[in-house]
Amino acid sequence: MADGPTYSREEMDAILKRALERQAAKPDDGVAHEDLVAAAIEVGIPREEVEAAASELAQQKSVQAESRVLDHSRGKAVRTWVAGAASWAVMSGFFYVLCMVLHQGWWIWPVLGWGLGIALSGIRLFIGGDSSMTTGAGCRANRDAKRDAKRGPSVIARSVKRRSKISKRASPSAPRRCFACSIS
Repeated sequence: MADGPTYSREEMDAILKRALERQAAKPDDGVAHEDLVAAAIEVGIPREEVEAAASELAQQKSVQAESRVLDHSRGKAVRTWVAGAASWAVMSGFFYVLCMVLHQGWWIWPVLGWGLGIALSGIRLFIGGDSSMTTGAGCRANRDAKRDAKRGPSVIARSVKRRSKISKRASPSAPRRCFACSIS
């Protein structure tokens, strides 16, 4: 028999729970990849399985990060479209009142032209189904994602690092839509 105190099942659960809570309270520095592989090998998991799981996790993180970027840029595009539609409505009313006061009928032409532009951008945004209103960096990320899907999960880890650099370089003055994404 082992020296020291013995514990019941409930006491053991309580001690382990408390130890996990204390460990969770400490700052997490992460685990190095080689340490993870070594721990997995100790419990009988082959290195190839760990590498495959790490690659899948990197791919999943990449897809989630890309999804967040695209969701954010799509939300920004919707807000921009709504602001444009509101401006159109206000200015249309102003043109109408101005032309009624001056007894002229020219107001319909700028309203129709501007309204057509708003309608077409709304169709592209809401019915098009793609994130066509992303920034230039977002378009590049779309092309990278399509290319990576063809190559497979092995290049995802390298692409994630490059994409994060591209996203950091993107500026607010970047073009709203790149030509390559409008074709595909």
